[in-house]
Amino acid sequence: KFLYEQDFVNKKLIGIVGHSWGGDIGIFAASKYSVQSLVTIAARSSTDHFISSHFSTDEIEELLRKGTFVTHDYKTMSSDFLIDFKNYDLKKSASKIKCPWLILHGTDDKRAPYSEARELYSYVPEKTIDIVEMADHTFSGEHRQYLLDTVGNWFNKTMK
Repeated sequence: KFLYEQDFVNKKLIGIVGHSWGGDIGIFAASKYSVQSLVTIAARSSTDHFISSHFSTDEIEELLRKGTFVTHDYKTMSSDFLIDFKNYDLKKSASKIKCPWLILHGTDDKRAPYSEARELYSYVPEKTIDIVEMADHTFSGEHRQYLLDTVGNWFNKTMK
């Protein structure tokens, strides 16, 4: 929404790239706003999958019981976040996306299995999927440059 309120932004050339949870948020944003192109990296097909990959059952219960939870990196999270986030339907949002969409995922992703990418792929009409062998959740090591090149090439192709 912020970009659409700026006079200096060409509203016909807005693209979104998001990694992991940022990819999930990118799916919601691209389903709600008119964007030219979308790239998701290691995104999930369900908010429940995101929550279960980040929190144990005990942590979720504590968060709901106490109203807050301190994460592993000492950030305080509100139960409102969890409740609000669970109300979003990634599959429904994905089916509403009208722009070209590149789904990138690695086969060695331990945080979000690449089956998530295949599931997202099944919901979207205009998309490309790139499953990268041996790439982890952050496309570390030799896969980082491939990721950067692929995303840059995608936006060069779709942002015209």
